[in-house]
Amino acid sequence: MNSIQPELPFLENYLLTFKKIIFNPILFFKTLPKEGSCTHPLAFALITHWIGAALSFLMRNFWGSFMKINLSEILKFSQKTFDLDDIDQVGHQALVQNFQDKLERWIWGMGSVLLDPFMTLVGIFFMSLLVYFGARILIPEHTRFESALKIVCYSIVPAVFAFLPGASILIFLVWIPVLVILGTREVYQITTNRAILISLFPNLLLLGIIFLVMIVLALGFMKLATSLLMY
Repeated sequence: MNSIQPELPFLENYLLTFKKIIFNPILFFKTLPKEGSCTHPLAFALITHWIGAALSFLMRNFWGSFMKINLSEILKFSQKTFDLDDIDQVGHQALVQNFQDKLERWIWGMGSVLLDPFMTLVGIFFMSLLVYFGARILIPEHTRFESALKIVCYSIVPAVFAFLPGASILIFLVWIPVLVILGTREVYQITTNRAILISLFPNLLLLGIIFLVMIVLALGFMKLATSLLMY
């Protein structure tokens, strides 16, 4: 049975896909077509990540407003012990500054939410390209870019829960990588070890680049130190 049912209305199809990935990702990826249009996977990933970004923005504003209310109550209580005429000018300046800070944070926060689909799209293509390269090395005969793109798109589901306090680290360092590994294993029908290598290829590549840069810097430093000692 196909994981995606395009004959269903978009919202119903979206919710059904979301439910399958959350509760039974192995079966979902096992029945996911390797080829075909990537329109639905991309739309699914962009909407899901955007919802997570919007909820995170709203949560930050909620807690900010909550803290502001508590702070204002404390200030009102403390003002009872001072002469209000003496602190009126300072209070006005603080109010204006607070408004400017809040407006700036809101603009930057909304800007990140509005730009989230574009940033997510770039991240998806970059991640998919690296997974594709990793798959081409280990299983070149069964690899297509479309399949790597679908794996990454549908593995992004946990990002919708990023608004929960303290959940971001677990989501982006554990949950999403595990889904990528499961998706790679089931879509390409390979062993778990190979799937882990392919899924971790972006991280291994990054570590390799960092290691190479460190070696180059170390050699350059040693050469510079040797030349200074010779003089």
